[in-house]
Amino acid sequence: MFVCGTNCSDQRLTNASFSHFVFGTILASQRLTTMRVAIPTFGTDISPRFCFAQEMIVVEMNGETELCRSNVFLGETSWPERLAILTAQHVEVLLCGGFPRQHQSVAESAGIQVVVGLAGAVEDVLAAFRRNQLDDFLVVPSSQRARCPRPQRIDDSKGKHHA
Repeated sequence: MFVCGTNCSDQRLTNASFSHFVFGTILASQRLTTMRVAIPTFGTDISPRFCFAQEMIVVEMNGETELCRSNVFLGETSWPERLAILTAQHVEVLLCGGFPRQHQSVAESAGIQVVVGLAGAVEDVLAAFRRNQLDDFLVVPSSQRARCPRPQRIDDSKGKHHA
């Protein structure tokens, strides 16, 4: 279960919004300027694929200031369970290496902006996100790389090239 640092949730409450506090979270319409960002991890790096990550970090930020962070265990959860975990954690942005296209619309309809194609150390990517400079950590997805020509085989008996 997600447990953020001490007093982290308290920083999101005001006297006016206290009546809208439901099960430890504020209704979306009453949220302050905080944002929750999730990054699936592989050691100290971003996991190349969200579907294989065993855990992720969830960072609550206010502008460039980190309010709290927590590790969330994913284990061998299915796609519906992973998306449910992101939703339950109130994640608004998912920074990851790879994310299946068929699930991206489901994540986006749940209010989660998915940023794919990232690689690097988690702390470096998070710092770049805070500065709005993620371009340095984008890698070209394999589906968009220039295709290498197929190797040609030479038929020695006739001197012809075959694919």
